[in-house]
Formats: sequence, structure tokens, C-alpha cells
Amino acid sequence: MNESFQPIEDEIKRVLNRIDETRPGFLHSLGKGLSIDEIYKEFPGQLLPNGLIALYLNAGSVNNNKSYIPLDLLPGYTLIEIHRINKIKKLFAKLSNQFPESNNWKADFMPFLTDQTGCFFCVRCKENDQSVYIYFKDENAIQICKNMRSFFLMIDELYTKKAYFLDKDGDLNCDWDLEETIMAKYKC
Repeated sequence: MNESFQPIEDEIKRVLNRIDETRPGFLHSLGKGLSIDEIYKEFPGQLLPNGLIALYLNAGSVNNNKSYIPLDLLPGYTLIEIHRINKIKKLFAKLSNQFPESNNWKADFMPFLTDQTGCFFCVRCKENDQSVYIYFKDENAIQICKNMRSFFLMIDELYTKKAYFLDKDGDLNCDWDLEETIMAKYKC
């Protein structure tokens, strides 16, 4: 890890704590993070952005959620268990080969958040490009932020300004207009 690692890890910790303030018990349900060795074991020989490493150092064992607190970081989007990421990448690589005209999956995408419909937030894993995209299975991928740090700064602002909030049933909800305004500030 290089010297730029600490700011992104600090930002991720701040965001996870902010989410826990909004949804008490979130961090406990998310589980403890993984070790560097556990993370690299899942991705031998692959370039991993510092932001992705920092995320899984602080939130890696989502499969231990026994308290049934929803684990969406963004409304509808949950952290992907690290051992599932390569399976997802292989599936999309296969689909890209079978249907290249209808699929815009990039080989260097590393998915880290997913919804229940097959959409993903991904980070590019290139030396000179670690931008964050939202990938819709039936549409073009859209670049959201220039890097993971910007992505987590955006999430922090979305929670701080109450674009993301708990509704009367305790579910994470969104003020879509405010979300759009805040996200536009971080757009590349």
C-alpha cells in the first residue's frame, strides 16, 4: 500500500460510522474487516485499488449478519462478499464473450456493491484508472466518480445532508432530487 492509502481508509471509516449513526447496529452487523492477506488471497496477481482494499479491511464479513439489520450502504445496494466477486466477474466475462454487442462489461471492473436485480457499483482496476462506475445489466455503464475516495466523500455528503435517511419503517430511503444534486458535484 502506498502513502495515499490512509486518507481513503479514514474516509471509509468515517462513512461507515456515519451510516451506523443513521442505522444503529449497522457496523456490528457488517462484521469485522478482513486482513490484507485474506483480501489478496481472493485476487492473486490482480491490481487492487487502495479504496477497495480499505473497504474490505473495514467491512469484510457480511455473511455473518445475524441481527437482520439491512446492510445497504446506498439505498438498495449492499456490499458484495469478497469471495463472490471473482464469480461475478467470470459470469460477466462469459456473457460479454457470448453477447458482445449488448454487454458493456469491462474486464478490469471489480464489483463491490450490488442490488437484487444484477446492477453493480464497480471500480476499475487499472494503474491509471480507478474510477467508479454503476453497471446496469441492460444499459451502458456510467462513470460516477474519478476514484474510490471521491465516491466515499460523496456517500458521506449524501448521509450528512440527509439525502439518505431511514423511513418510518426503518428502511434506508432516498431524497432523489437531493441525491442527484449531490452526485452531480462528484461527477467526472
